[in-house]
Amino acid sequence: MRIGLFGTVMHDEIYALDGTCFESFGGILYNLVALSAAAGPEHQLVPFGRLSPEHLAHLRRTILADLPNVDLSHLYPQEAGTDSNILRYVTPTSRREHMKVVSPPLAPEEIAGAAECDAAVVNFISGHELDLHTFRRLGRLVRGPVYLDVHNLGRKRENGVPVKGHRFHGWPEWFRSVDMVQGNEWEAERFFGFHPEEEEDFRAAAALLLSHPGPRIATLTLGGQGAALAWREADGAGLRYARVPALPGLEIVDTTGCGDSFSAGFLMEYLRTGSELRSALFAATLSGLKCQCRGLEGLLELENPRPVMHEAYAGWLAEIERGWRGDPLPEPTLVPEP
Repeated sequence: MRIGLFGTVMHDEIYALDGTCFESFGGILYNLVALSAAAGPEHQLVPFGRLSPEHLAHLRRTILADLPNVDLSHLYPQEAGTDSNILRYVTPTSRREHMKVVSPPLAPEEIAGAAECDAAVVNFISGHELDLHTFRRLGRLVRGPVYLDVHNLGRKRENGVPVKGHRFHGWPEWFRSVDMVQGNEWEAERFFGFHPEEEEDFRAAAALLLSHPGPRIATLTLGGQGAALAWREADGAGLRYARVPALPGLEIVDTTGCGDSFSAGFLMEYLRTGSELRSALFAATLSGLKCQCRGLEGLLELENPRPVMHEAYAGWLAEIERGWRGDPLPEPTLVPEP
């Protein structure tokens, strides 16, 4: 099974709360490493993106050389350089960002290899990885489910710095091409005009993510509060909902890449089991393990996370085995602005 990863390879300059600074590669490399930790020998991972020839050669010799079952033929050298980002933490779970280099969107011919993929993760890290026409083409090419991490889709920047408080009304057109969608509370605010803070808000935002044609499964990642999961039953019987707690006993070191690890974990477990609930638990496990290590290098040391999931979420898994399917979720009553 070939799993495509579409997005940006980032070169991050990270300033921790204690004032220390370190550099790390990131972006879809977090998805790639997290997928590798959860993959079996039957999986082949195929990243699509651009980076400088120097960085590509360096990654081939180091990080990527240690990952099994990775096809690097769709990582393209770019003379303009690797996308780069400065991240400054202001709290243990929040940071300021400043993008210095942003690549143009991937061209249709650069995603032609999607036709050989059985599933895909699309991660809008810069927000400009694909234009809408090429994104729709990608959705038609991939043979199986497409998982969208909205991340910076529709986000405005001025001089490389994100602009707060603006709305992105075009999200339903992007959602038409995907099967699963992931966002967080800030991204929900960009789409829907309200910032989810209470359980009622989480339910409303999760339902709204499924309010237009396209995705059947939606997750709203909530940092230390875990995640909100909503899905439409395959028989069309309605929506279901569950609140998945964060991995217990977390000691937060670096949250960079946690959302990327979540999407990787969810898709991999869903391809393995077809269970929305198990997939959310595995995603929360992988994301939690990531936040306890620094940068991409720490994630590379991660061993099989499934025993951690079985220990941390034993009660949840037992309920799922007994047939629990979450709670009924009313169809959304809030209508997004056109």
